Amino acid sequence: MKKLTNLNTLLLSILLIFNSVFIYGQTNENCDRYKKYDIKESRDKNNNIIIDVFDIILNKKIDSLIVNNCACNKYHFAEYYYPNLYVIKEFNQSSPNRYNELWVVSKDSSKRINRVKEISFSVNEKQDLLAYIKDKYNVLNVKNLQTRQEKSIKIFEDTSGETSIDVLKWSTNKNIVWGSIGSPDTESNGFFSYNFDNGILKQYRCPKSLGSEFDLNPDLGLLLYSDYVFPLDAAEGNEKPNIKKTLYIYNLYNKTEQTIVTINSKSDFIKPSWICSDYYEYQSSQNKTIKLKYK
Repeated sequence: MKKLTNLNTLLLSILLIFNSVFIYGQTNENCDRYKKYDIKESRDKNNNIIIDVFDIILNKKIDSLIVNNCACNKYHFAEYYYPNLYVIKEFNQSSPNRYNELWVVSKDSSKRINRVKEISFSVNEKQDLLAYIKDKYNVLNVKNLQTRQEKSIKIFEDTSGETSIDVLKWSTNKNIVWGSIGSPDTESNGFFSYNFDNGILKQYRCPKSLGSEFDLNPDLGLLLYSDYVFPLDAAEGNEKPNIKKTLYIYNLYNKTEQTIVTINSKSDFIKPSWICSDYYEYQSSQNKTIKLKYK
């Protein structure tokens, strides 16, 4: 009887594990991913800049476009929403008269959307709203790409020039764009959200200064971040010691924080990222990608 009970317990455990893995895999596969495409640049034999687009879920290349004058050196130079590539081009890079242009490019057409001295941007998934920041460091611009109507929103009143904003991403189901408020040393001091439909602007403070390792969940207002700040004066070529890094989730709405894991590794980064509104991932000390469901 005891052996039968132990066997039943073992079978039940296996069933539960299988069931949880199956459900987890299905949820991951079917969740509305924030990042659906990878963008990679290269050059052909004629020295044209080629932008290749890869579908992350299908794991295959789905588009390849020639985009000369691409500002590929920028951290965020392009976004792709089928069948359109939104990309920054740069001109006169070494001149005081340098400028950027934002283009929408596809197999069938190529059109300039904007021309400014410097630009950062994000397009919503429906491709009807463009959020961008141009010359004024504290003003968010939102353009309706269908009606061409545009709004300019001053995020803060500081005129010292010591703080600036950047566009991050749009929420999935609402016309809300999120951005960061930071200082020139790249440490982020806070975030903002702007609702295009009702004009409501909100600001949120961080629990502490952030480095470059963070990602925002625009649907739940959750900040996934590492407390490790990479030293700019780090020596090269020396054997790296184990570095302690702790991963947190901070709720910008109710100002509560959850500790996820502490990692000791020689790697400088753990690459925290939201897969979708319910799942996130990071890199373990063994350089393995760990995927977890947000509770």
